[in-house]
Amino acid sequence: MNSIKHIMKLDLRSLALVRVTLGLLTFFDLLRRIPEIGAFFSDGGILPRSVLIENLEYNYRMSLLNLNGTYSFALILAIVGLIASVMFTIGWRTRIANFIVWIVIISFQARFPEAATTGGDMLIRIFLFWSFFLPMNAYYSVDRAVSETKPEGKEYLSVFTSAWIIQVTLLYIMTFFYKWAPVYHTEFNAVYFILNLDFMTTDFGKWLSHFPLTMKALSIASWGLEGIGPLLLFIPYRRDLFRGGAVFAFLSFHLGIGSTLHLGNFVPICLIIWLGIMPTAWWDFIEAKLKATSESVKILYYDSENAFARKVCLVFKELLFLKKLTIAPATSDLKAERFINGNDSFVVETGGEYHTGFKALESALKTSSLPLIRVFGKLPLAKLDETPAAPEESFGAQLIEAKERGEFNLAAAAKGPDEIPVKKEKGRQLEAFLTHIGIDKIRYKITYIEKVFGTFILALVTLWNIEGLIQPKSWYIGTPFDEVMFTFHLNQGWAMFAPHPQRSDGWFVMDGNLMSGKKWDALNNKEVTFETPENWHETYATDNWKKLLDNIQASRDELHLLWLGKYLCRTWNNEHFDGEQLKTFDLYFMQQFTNGPEEPPAEINKIRLWRHECF
Repeated sequence: MNSIKHIMKLDLRSLALVRVTLGLLTFFDLLRRIPEIGAFFSDGGILPRSVLIENLEYNYRMSLLNLNGTYSFALILAIVGLIASVMFTIGWRTRIANFIVWIVIISFQARFPEAATTGGDMLIRIFLFWSFFLPMNAYYSVDRAVSETKPEGKEYLSVFTSAWIIQVTLLYIMTFFYKWAPVYHTEFNAVYFILNLDFMTTDFGKWLSHFPLTMKALSIASWGLEGIGPLLLFIPYRRDLFRGGAVFAFLSFHLGIGSTLHLGNFVPICLIIWLGIMPTAWWDFIEAKLKATSESVKILYYDSENAFARKVCLVFKELLFLKKLTIAPATSDLKAERFINGNDSFVVETGGEYHTGFKALESALKTSSLPLIRVFGKLPLAKLDETPAAPEESFGAQLIEAKERGEFNLAAAAKGPDEIPVKKEKGRQLEAFLTHIGIDKIRYKITYIEKVFGTFILALVTLWNIEGLIQPKSWYIGTPFDEVMFTFHLNQGWAMFAPHPQRSDGWFVMDGNLMSGKKWDALNNKEVTFETPENWHETYATDNWKKLLDNIQASRDELHLLWLGKYLCRTWNNEHFDGEQLKTFDLYFMQQFTNGPEEPPAEINKIRLWRHECF
């Protein structure tokens, strides 16, 4: 039992790294969707809500975008998600931010699943769900800094850490079995077929495709890694050694995939989920090295009468890895207090010298244990600071200012300038706002209900994956468990490039007829041409458009083709008038099948997918 607990633990610092990187990924994921709200996420786009709900939607798959189909509502929802992503990244109200990001992400994905959901999107929503039940804010977070909570050890164990490890394992083990086909385990040509998909291959991938033996070796290595690599996570003996080997192998694997294929957010999210399994030994080694390279101790003084100032200092120290920076109230140092009374918010003392403004920031950053942050400390930030090094205001001027504020006190004035009251209103409104929002407590212990819920969901996820492998379907989980999976958006399938890599490659051409008789490709906004483009990947405007069009050419689904045609006519004709309006068009897919390595290249076939009349 102890060995099982040992292998199911995750390092809290690894979870903190996941929080930061996953927060950044969701931020940019939502950001890239904003320009495409009109096309994919509103009633004025390709798929109105009425069509989605009537023909494609599961009643129990929730999406806030089903409540309102306007552009402005989707934009507001995206902005809310962006703000929550930033809060999640820095670990401020972490659980609430996590929940909001998850809700917003699944809302956009469920609004147009055929275009807005890829393997990477699936992983993002799944691991956002598991993250909600983990102490993602135990390290390097605003929540931890302000609450001044000390972590309860370095490692953490719960049913949800087990879920994280098992979910990662299912991703690769299921993919391994889905790929149980000759092209993977006997012919070893899988990578050859994948790298010959010009619409998703990078320049490096195209170059690599000219080396047959290398591609065979990569086919063997990648398929073997997917089947054997995750099993290293379950070896209790010298756990960190084997776990570290698995993490290193899969990080390298996905970096290699990212260098050869355009797969959107799939590669980043795969890297992130493996960062969550980084072993404790790695973190101890990194921290020891970073601690040895940081500079000498400095002291950061804050206004002792301002509780908010102390919180800012704690956050500053936590998020910028300033472990050697001592935080103290200004009352503990007379000279520092003079600076504070001069309306400087913070003062940094080092080697007997006192600095404020950008000079103080520059001095403090040099104490960071993170080399990247210390680089900023070496920049000439002090040149940006126009604040004088010390309060030079005369005693008389201070008396006049205090009298104008109605704060003049003869007894205080007789004692000298240190007793003159100073107006301290800087940051008060911000302090009130942030105090109202508050922080999330770091939760290490989960309730009995959470344990039962986590165990149930983990079992359901495991059975769902196993069920997908069984052919023919001899058993089926069925209702009400399907509803549970779709409600929490945990439905998943990992048949990536399986059982055979995709062989249909090509690009799209719209042969459009304008009212004037002119030919125009309104899809690509250029003259109609059927010549082979130099870069097939660049003919797809975005990842969402590539996903939609690739699905359409594979399924030839007339419902999507009809509504795509209506959208293309409507958007073009709303911006063009008279003879420039689009009258009819034919949508073609210029298809080329990938032949085997010993066969000559296949010819490009001109396939008409749809004919549409705009009027």
